[in-house]
Amino acid sequence: MRSPVRRLGQGMDTRTYTVSAANMPTNTSQGILDRLQVRPFEESIVLLFSGLAIVFIVPFGLIRMAEGSWAHGTLDLTIAGIALAIGCFVWRTGRTEHAAPVLVAVFALTLVAITWLFGTNMLFWAYPVTTATFFLLRPASALRVNAATFLAIAPQALSLGAWPEIAGFIAPLAANNVLALIFAAGMRHSRANLRLMAERDALTGIGNRHAFEPALMNALRKRLEVGTPIALLAIDIDHFKRVNDRHGHEAGDRVLIEVARLIEHSVRAGDSVFRYGGEELVVIADGAGNEAAGRMAEKIRRWIRRTPIRGIGPVAVSIGVSEARPDDTPKAWFQRTDGLLYKAKAGGRNRVCVDTDCA
Repeated sequence: MRSPVRRLGQGMDTRTYTVSAANMPTNTSQGILDRLQVRPFEESIVLLFSGLAIVFIVPFGLIRMAEGSWAHGTLDLTIAGIALAIGCFVWRTGRTEHAAPVLVAVFALTLVAITWLFGTNMLFWAYPVTTATFFLLRPASALRVNAATFLAIAPQALSLGAWPEIAGFIAPLAANNVLALIFAAGMRHSRANLRLMAERDALTGIGNRHAFEPALMNALRKRLEVGTPIALLAIDIDHFKRVNDRHGHEAGDRVLIEVARLIEHSVRAGDSVFRYGGEELVVIADGAGNEAAGRMAEKIRRWIRRTPIRGIGPVAVSIGVSEARPDDTPKAWFQRTDGLLYKAKAGGRNRVCVDTDCA
């Protein structure tokens, strides 16, 4: 029998992680590169527009300071400083739920302020500001913010002069908003589809290994921050090779699909199910300690054993169960659970082996 570390743990990222709010690897330079490669869409967008604000606003601020426009220059550099602070916060924490709305509010309020303080020649900033809003917020929220912003600057727009000049500002702004809305919504939809394809197992439809590894780290982070118990179940289909040898790989696929379905119906709403590879599946049981997770595992084992697979008959699974510990790393937690699965198999298969009670 293969060793448990090689069987389930082979290929898992072997770097040491510090489980913290930032989820950063202990090697700082390598961690920066890693986060750039896997940074979620929302984080990337906030960082992009924070960076653009700095790049485009700072030169204006410096030029105005040099020209003696101290008030305008100070306002520009202050806004750039706020954008920098927001970008640094998101870079270190990865949290955008408040950062994105704050950045939008800063942009919108700045636009209103500069058009009223420094005249209609500042109205051109409405184009990039309203565009950014559609990328930083959901469409409905972005529409509401842009409508409120437009109403706030409308008196200044109406003072442009004759109606051709006013229409020359409003019509392109409206077209810009429509195009930004369509493009941002399309990009979000495409990215959501790509993410779903990348994180779902093509055969069973449950999460795949690519989705499991960050979920494992996030589970440990939640355990550290919130303090609620979280358990891991490692599940292996017993004698799966025998099924393939006797009935063919199509039958093996049918077993995997049915077992995954039964597991999904056995777990609770907040739990996550993944196919790690081959016949190995894992469950992250949110809010469950060893005792509760052990009961869940026994329920899964019994239900699978009592549900015959068409053309094959009953199958069995072995399950290892382990609650996360305060000092766990993802690798240590996974390997401990994997070792318990190995014990369940070595003890005769078709059984559950829990961390606190496994002979």
